[in-house]
Amino acid sequence: MLTAEWDGKSEVVADEGELFALLDRISRESREAPLLVDLVSPDGAVLSIGVGAPVTVLSFSQSPDGPYYSSRGQVEADEPSVWFSYNGAPTEFQRHKAIDADLAMRAASAFLSTGQRSSLVDWERV
Repeated sequence: MLTAEWDGKSEVVADEGELFALLDRISRESREAPLLVDLVSPDGAVLSIGVGAPVTVLSFSQSPDGPYYSSRGQVEADEPSVWFSYNGAPTEFQRHKAIDADLAMRAASAFLSTGQRSSLVDWERV
């Protein structure tokens, strides 16, 4: 079980089906303005996932004190950065942090099960 938080809203999800349905719904609603969704585990670890864009980024922290990690991807693109709104503020990520949305969803599912960052993703400490 975890809590998804975005734009002042929150919703508890108990299983992979609920998680995927929620992220899909938020993604469809945010196509004009992609945003970050925080997935918060019961012990306070946070996986943030970008939704509403063709690519995504992930950020992870075990606690508010860190350490902090960001996805490192292989997505090719013309743009030097990718933008997501985080609690109403535009947030820029370097393009090399972008990963495929399917990989991000698998990482989110793993986080739901373990509360840890997924070994499916290449991570860099920030």
